[in-house]
Amino acid sequence: MTVIYIVIRSLIGFDPFRNSMIVVEEGGMDTSLLTEARNYMLMNINNFLFTFVFTLALFMKLFFYKWYSLAEFLVVSFYLLGIYTLIVTCNMFVVQWFGDQLQPMGILIMLSYFLYSMISLFQRRYFLVILKSLILFVFAFMTYAMSSYGLSYLIVSFKQG
Repeated sequence: MTVIYIVIRSLIGFDPFRNSMIVVEEGGMDTSLLTEARNYMLMNINNFLFTFVFTLALFMKLFFYKWYSLAEFLVVSFYLLGIYTLIVTCNMFVVQWFGDQLQPMGILIMLSYFLYSMISLFQRRYFLVILKSLILFVFAFMTYAMSSYGLSYLIVSFKQG
């Protein structure tokens, strides 16, 4: 799935970060290093998506610790990551043709599918499952984004010397 995403992204020339450049004030960190870290993360997104699988599984185990084992949550996370890749690939075309303001639509669709899949998985106390799943998804996605960008920054800074 990720290979298809990378091929389509390069064919249509899609840059998901094109309108979200990191703005750094004078006297702060080197802006070229931050931009290189962003580009490194973009070019190696197939490797960093594994971070999302593990953060999602760990947060699922943290929030629903009585239900399944970590291995079972990893399987569910791999499945959800495949669905996420499909959604983001389709969303690439929408963003490319209709504008950047629709870019968050992929995450919102994935969030709704995630909530639906968690309700289907647990089938009890819908309100509590929805509430936990909503918090879980936000934490897991933010942890994925921060750790992936942090790793990219660390790798780029080590490469530069």
